[in-house]
Amino acid sequence: RLECMMQDLPYLLSPADKHGFVQFPRWLSFSPAKNDPESGRGTGKTSTGTVASGEGEGYCCANRKMKDAGAEMPEEEWREVDGLMCYDGARVFLNPTFCVTRGEVRAKCSGVSVTSKSALYVEGEGARFEGLDLDGGLVVACKPGASVTFKNAKIANEGWALKNLKGGEGERDTIRGYTIDKKGTEVV
Repeated sequence: RLECMMQDLPYLLSPADKHGFVQFPRWLSFSPAKNDPESGRGTGKTSTGTVASGEGEGYCCANRKMKDAGAEMPEEEWREVDGLMCYDGARVFLNPTFCVTRGEVRAKCSGVSVTSKSALYVEGEGARFEGLDLDGGLVVACKPGASVTFKNAKIANEGWALKNLKGGEGERDTIRGYTIDKKGTEVV
């Protein structure tokens, strides 16, 4: 099934036109995120089509890329927060300025170990990991033209955790269904 206006594409092609489709696994390519958390409450599924599940599936995708590159990554963890299934494991975000493909992840990351309470945000083409034991939060923002290489680094702090809404949060957090308590973060 095609999503978006591409469903009209076959009507534009003649029988002589060469065409094809590529199919990716869902975890790599598709994660709907409706702005109504009520539509996903109480479904009992890991993937509910909410902002919370879309964000979680993004983390899972990056975690799988890291694992494919040889990193020691924890198992995916989901838990219910106020009726929404939310990802509650390692939060890895690989900014496209750092890498896009699995090959780029393999070339830039070796000897990496990440715990489930960890959050790793990496930005910038000059970032490299040649040994990182992460047990907490780490934000790497490598500016254009700069470089940073982590060699046999151990970073431990309190990390990041899901936090239930208490009421009175802004629209962004209400749609998301929770906030993230950034208890500890190393910034480089």
